[in-house]
Amino acid sequence: MIERTQKERELIADAERIFPTSTRCLTFQEDLNFCVSKAKGSHIWDVSGNEYIDYLLGSGPHVLGHAHPAVLEALRTIPENGTSFLIINENAVALGKKIIEHVPCADMVSLHSSGSEATFFALRLARVYRKRDKILKFEGAYHGMHDYAMMSNQWTMGSPPLPQAVPNTHGIPRVLNDEVLIAPFNDLERTVEIISKHQDELAGVIIEPVQRTFEPKPGFLQGVREVTAKLDIPLIFDEVVTGFRLGLGGAQELYGVTPDLCALGKAISGGLPLGCRTRCRPGPSRRIPFARVWRAQSSPNSRNLASTSAWKRSERGSARAFATRLPMRESKHVSPACQACSKSGSPRKSLSIIRRRKHPTSTRTSDSRTFFCSKAY
Repeated sequence: MIERTQKERELIADAERIFPTSTRCLTFQEDLNFCVSKAKGSHIWDVSGNEYIDYLLGSGPHVLGHAHPAVLEALRTIPENGTSFLIINENAVALGKKIIEHVPCADMVSLHSSGSEATFFALRLARVYRKRDKILKFEGAYHGMHDYAMMSNQWTMGSPPLPQAVPNTHGIPRVLNDEVLIAPFNDLERTVEIISKHQDELAGVIIEPVQRTFEPKPGFLQGVREVTAKLDIPLIFDEVVTGFRLGLGGAQELYGVTPDLCALGKAISGGLPLGCRTRCRPGPSRRIPFARVWRAQSSPNSRNLASTSAWKRSERGSARAFATRLPMRESKHVSPACQACSKSGSPRKSLSIIRRRKHPTSTRTSDSRTFFCSKAY
């Protein structure tokens, strides 16, 4: 039993009353719910003073760890020169140049407030280019909270026959059921079949190059790139998760596949709200019109300065080196390694506290539907 102070118990009770998501802890065990007090590096503390090893890292963007000195220093200097201008500024230009330097598909950059905005505008750009409305995405992929994205990204609403989409939340217009096509991740033959059959209807194809925990099979991304290029259908990489984490060039650098458009997120800014959309240098027949799409670019402010500062203090490969040093824990409660650690008499807990059934090699899967229908889950 983890000890909780009266103050933390009251905060948890207030959170459950105020917020629809309650405390949003990754557990159904009430005694494991907690309220964060502070974080530093790879560790996090609750209000009661219990220390944890943080394997979540803000859902991934803290590649440099919590409260990294480079980010903190950038934030400290912001008020001296102003915080928001609605006009381009020096730090935004520096950030844009850094992104173009590292991301293979980037020759032009548009800054936004979140990854959801970045994918939203990338899809709009594809629709403008193709003068069509349908989007193909992959079952189980998450591309943000907008209507096109919230289709067939979880198993909770069932799995209809492909390529039929199913909304994953109430409130999405019914008409979008027919505007989103679903393909199975890592099944190149079926994906090519769906794209080819609907080539005259498709505006674009959006994909997470590494979909959640599923790595692409050899040749899968290359095959999707080949068929979309052949049919002149924009390919969009959603690298909000993989960008600057698999390496500074993201998944497209790691796998050697260059998309037409790319969405990036708050990993750029050390966890502060930020989204980014990039466009590949167009060829003679591929002119995706950035300037013709209303996109309400966010005013570059403290987020951009913080990320620029972090970029300047990072070395090529540091993101991937960090990722390879951070193991994924599968535990029923607190990992033995964490139990063995202590500080000031208080054991460090692991945030990987959801009960998971570790699947053997024989039952490993490479797509969402097979995984959630198997005994691996």
